[in-house]
Amino acid sequence: MNQSSGAEVSGRPDIFSGLFENRTSKTLVILLTVFIDLINLTLSYGIVWYEHYGIDRRRTLMNKLVASIHWTAMVAVPLSQISELPRYFLGPQSIGFCFLQSVFKNSVKWQCLLLLDAVIFARYL
Repeated sequence: MNQSSGAEVSGRPDIFSGLFENRTSKTLVILLTVFIDLINLTLSYGIVWYEHYGIDRRRTLMNKLVASIHWTAMVAVPLSQISELPRYFLGPQSIGFCFLQSVFKNSVKWQCLLLLDAVIFARYL
């Protein structure tokens, strides 16, 4: 078996075996992701703060919906990425864990989609 192709699964090389190896690149990617998440949280909180305490004291429906989308992103992004970490450190997870993770991610996507639909609807009222 060729060392560069990784482990073999059913006679085929496992191209994903490199994802689960303990390497420096994996650690750097995780640290970069955490750093970007912190920047994302800070900037999103800044937008929400400005929408609430900004110069213009009149908060329109559009401002409230934009703030809601940012609150959703501030909660969803770190939680969905935290739920991905066990996969990188421990390998594939159980079907139940993957199902719950899929339900959570899809519910966040649907919430953002509904908020964006509300923004579009509010513009045409």
